Amino acid sequence: MDPYRLKARLKKLSLFSDIIIQGLYAGNYKSLFRGQGMDFQEVRDYVPGDDIRHIDWNVTSRFGTPHTKVFREEKELNLFLLVDSSLSMQSGTGIYTKSEMAEILFSIFSLAALENGDKVGALFFGESVHHSISPRKGKTHILALIKNFSQHGHGKKGSDISLALKTARELLKRRSMCILISDFRSHGFLSDLFLLKAHHDLMLVRVTDKTDYELPFSGLVKLQDPETGEKLLAHGASQYFKNSYTKEWENSSALLTEESRKNRIPLFEISTESDPVEEIKRFFSIRKGKRL
Repeated sequence: MDPYRLKARLKKLSLFSDIIIQGLYAGNYKSLFRGQGMDFQEVRDYVPGDDIRHIDWNVTSRFGTPHTKVFREEKELNLFLLVDSSLSMQSGTGIYTKSEMAEILFSIFSLAALENGDKVGALFFGESVHHSISPRKGKTHILALIKNFSQHGHGKKGSDISLALKTARELLKRRSMCILISDFRSHGFLSDLFLLKAHHDLMLVRVTDKTDYELPFSGLVKLQDPETGEKLLAHGASQYFKNSYTKEWENSSALLTEESRKNRIPLFEISTESDPVEEIKRFFSIRKGKRL
């Protein structure tokens, strides 16, 4: 999608409304991540009125009195977008395919960073890392970055989220805000997810479609996993098969939701049937409320 046409389309979707300007574009989007748009400066004695979430329990235990972490505002941040460009992201029965939804979200976050004067970089992956762009700032760079999506954000085989996370850790030399956009049809990536989160602010965007959990047919059909190429004869008329299909997705979804919650990683879920602008407004409004 042409970046200029995309920006015009987003304007029509009311992206540049007061809510978004005051939220994402005013820089408040920084405060919605773990680091709250701040950089660690020092540890000092806790005083009444300090945010208890910033108490350093290790130092408190060592000295026997409460100590809190002090942060300073970061004037310029890196935004780094990790985009799943695997074949499963090409599916979708809603208004958009998963990949189209990912492209819109990718563009929204990039344009938000542009308005805020932040640097933006990206990494596109399938079974391997196909393309990466180091974080830079400026309108020319960001529009070129959005254009890169059409070249690298679609139709790659496999989905190795672990490799993408490891590569991001190697590429990012300074603390960044990382947003991983995927349908998460992959396994064994949680340990690498937590390692990235230990050094950077992290947010997950899970793009879903109703065919992830609901078979769209009732007959006998041969299915092929777009990630592995594995084929399966599906009995769409079988209630047992339908229930098993749904249960597998529910278990995978619940695991990611629970691990994200336990490790305080924001998880934004969006369906291909949703209005991306309205969903972003809702999500950031909820996140902002939790920070109050």
